[in-house]
Amino acid sequence: MGTVRVAVIGCGKFAEAQHLPNCAGSEKVELYYCSSRSEKGRQTAEKFGSKKITADYREILNDPKVDMVILSVPHEQHMFYIRETLNAGKNVLCEKPMTMTLEEAYEVIKLARTKGVKLCVDYNRRYSPSMIDLKKHFFAHRKN
Repeated sequence: MGTVRVAVIGCGKFAEAQHLPNCAGSEKVELYYCSSRSEKGRQTAEKFGSKKITADYREILNDPKVDMVILSVPHEQHMFYIRETLNAGKNVLCEKPMTMTLEEAYEVIKLARTKGVKLCVDYNRRYSPSMIDLKKHFFAHRKN
């Protein structure tokens, strides 16, 4: 597979600190589309070189050129956007927690399987340098 055309829904602080720089800095990813309802979010998307920017996330879901959608929205909105994205037949990367209830999680898994798309949940903190260092010190302390 060549370059993956990625869209980001939600261009707030976490997207600005993580998703957008990661997309912009990867040779394997094209930051193709971003959606934000705020002017600041749209400016952030522009700063990272998004090819297209919209306030209406549905434009992203209707664009056949989008390969994958990164959801960077508040936790309580995850289920809504995951459902919309999977129903549009798009691969999705969602921040943790994927959903707020176990029932929602089962629905998401079933929907991803039914639609034949990939679903990933971003558990990035466990591999951050500070967490690795914290674990090392915790286990060293626990030994004593």
